[in-house]
Formats: sequence, structure tokens, C-alpha cells
Amino acid sequence: MLAASKGNNDSLQALIDNHANLDVTRAGSDGKTALILAAEQGNSQGVTALAQAGANPNIQGIDKATNKATGTALMALIQQAHDSGQKPDVTAVKALINANPTAAGLNELDQDGRTAMMRAASFGQKDVVMALVDAKANPDIQDKQTGRTAIMDLLANSDPNKPLQRFEAEALVKASSKPDLEDKQHRTALMEAGKHGQGQMIVALVDSKRVNVDKQDVNGRTALMELGSSETPATGVDMSGAKSLIHASKDLNKQDKNGKTALMEMCQARSDSEVDAFSDAVREMNKAGADLNKKDTNGKTALMYAAASGNRQGVRYLLDTDFASAGKVGLHKADPSIKDNKQMSALDHLNAAIANVTTLSGEEKKRYDDITDMLKHAPVPPHAAPSTKLPDWQPKR
Repeated sequence: MLAASKGNNDSLQALIDNHANLDVTRAGSDGKTALILAAEQGNSQGVTALAQAGANPNIQGIDKATNKATGTALMALIQQAHDSGQKPDVTAVKALINANPTAAGLNELDQDGRTAMMRAASFGQKDVVMALVDAKANPDIQDKQTGRTAIMDLLANSDPNKPLQRFEAEALVKASSKPDLEDKQHRTALMEAGKHGQGQMIVALVDSKRVNVDKQDVNGRTALMELGSSETPATGVDMSGAKSLIHASKDLNKQDKNGKTALMEMCQARSDSEVDAFSDAVREMNKAGADLNKKDTNGKTALMYAAASGNRQGVRYLLDTDFASAGKVGLHKADPSIKDNKQMSALDHLNAAIANVTTLSGEEKKRYDDITDMLKHAPVPPHAAPSTKLPDWQPKR
């Protein structure tokens, strides 16, 4: 036991060679075995040796105050790696996984009702989660307090610049018998995939045909809205996810508690890279029949958001107009004459945005000039009429 706590691997190996009882617990009734102590030290070599020698990986330490289980050696290894700012040693992780005679042992719960996979997912430890999935651990177990699953947490905590690859996303979806589970806030894995720009996970979930793409959480948010408001990673936006959601949706006009639609979110780009990335989604939503003149609770339309954001391509695809010989693409046309609750039109929002910019580069001035020209010369569609309907979102009970 002392050898494990001190990281003395030579002494540990001597105990193994002498067929010592590897599962004896430390004095003091905390229930910790040599395997747990080695894991807490981040001693990957010791963990691997003990696990391969037959130490029981499912024994848990005991919290003296509550007399509840504090976690297995795998949970301890995951925690130690996170606390030290490192990644868990994959060899040690797999040794612990392989030491389990059945997959059921991998689903052990700690005192908070969380599995090793949940703990790894909450720390964004993708390699550990995938190893557990390969070993048939259950990704659908829900946290008793939040209702969240390991898949939800992995999507929320993964490195945004290293999104899941297609084969990883498909493996997670295949491993889940209930990929459309909701947490206590009615959020699903698909919503998390949207919020964090996990395009390949979106595609895998939609392609499974086992999820409802139009589900709304307690704030009325859908996966497509979340994708539209997601931050752009350095690797760029994977628009395959947006197209999957748009084509699978039966109601592109759903509104959240503030009356915002997915189209509005796509138009409200927050950087030049997002303007370019989401303009294709704006075009796809127009083609798919999204209501271009829908208003939020402030009376603002998608066109107003696009204009205020300097989203030249978004304005183009909402008006089906052109600039710089770009040409038209046969889309529906938004109404530029609509005014919001403050009696401001899309052109007014554009002018207000320009007024707040202290210095414009040549390219920025050209972009704003193009948007101004499109808005000033866009005809009001004969069928268009300002909508007076209030947002249709209602809170879930």
C-alpha cells in the first residue's frame, strides 16, 4: 500500500511477483486499494501493472463523512489527469478497462451518481470516452441531478478546435440506444452539438433518424438556433451540420423565448469569418421556405440582424439581389420596409451600426456600401406584409 501511494513501482512489482493480495484496503477505512492510490498519484506504470496482475478495478474508496463511494481507480486516474492539466495515459486507461470482466463494471457510479465516462466527458477527455464506448460502456446513463449524459458533456467540453470526426460521431450514436434523451433543461445531445459547432455529430445524429431536430429546450432553443449562435472555431464552421438540420426540420420558423428564429441567429454573425460561414445557411433556409419576415419580441427581422451585422451575403440571400455582378439565385425576397418596435428599418439598423464604427477599412466601407445599395434599391415584395403575430414560443411545463 505504501509503495502505491509513494509511486514505488519496483516495490509494487515485488508484491505482484510474490502474489500478494492486491485488493487489500488501506488502514483508516477509506477503502482505497493500491490500485486506487496508484491512480490518484497518476502512476500510469503502477496502474497498468496492478490491473494486468488482476487487481480489482471496481473497488471504490469510501468517504468517511458520508460513507458513500468516492470512485474507482479509473475515475481517480481521470480526475488526477484533469487536476494536473494532462491527458490520462491511454495505456493505463485501457488496462483498467480490460481488467473488467464485463461492461457492467464500467458503469459503476460514484457518490454523485456519475460514471467514469461521465467524469471523462465533463473534462473533455475524448480518448477516454471513446475507449469506454469501444468497451461497450453505457453512454445513456443520466446524471441524477442534471439529467445529462456523457455524450452531452463530451460535446459541451471538447476542444472546439478539434471537433469530433465522422467515425467518432457515428460510434457514439451507434452506442446510444436513446440518442434523443433530454436533460432537466430539456436539452439534447443534438442541441449541444449545435451549440458547440460539432458538425459531424449533427450529421450522425440526424442520419440516425432517431432524433427530433425541432425539439426546444426550456428557453425555446432548437439545435439549429444553437448552431447559428455558436462561436466559430479556428478550424472554421462545418456547414454540413447546418444543412442536415435545415433539410430535416419540419418547422424552420420556431422561436425561442425572445422570439428569435434560427434564421435570425444565422444572420447575426459576430465576426467576418462567421459572416462568410453562415451566409450559405441563410441561402439554404431561404430555399427551404423559412419565414423571412418573422419578427422577434423587439420586432426585428432576420434582414435587420443581417444589416446590423454587416452581413453582406446574408442581406443578398434575404433580398435575392446582387452586388458586384454576383447575380441572383432565384430565392424568396424579404421585405426591407418592415420596421421594428422602435420604428427602425433594416437600413436604419445598418446606418446605426456604421455610426458606431470609428474607423472603416477600404474593404469594410465597400461591404457597407454594397449593403446600403441593396437595401435602398430592393423592391418591396407585393405579397410581403409586416407580421403582427406574437412569437409562438411557450415555456415548457
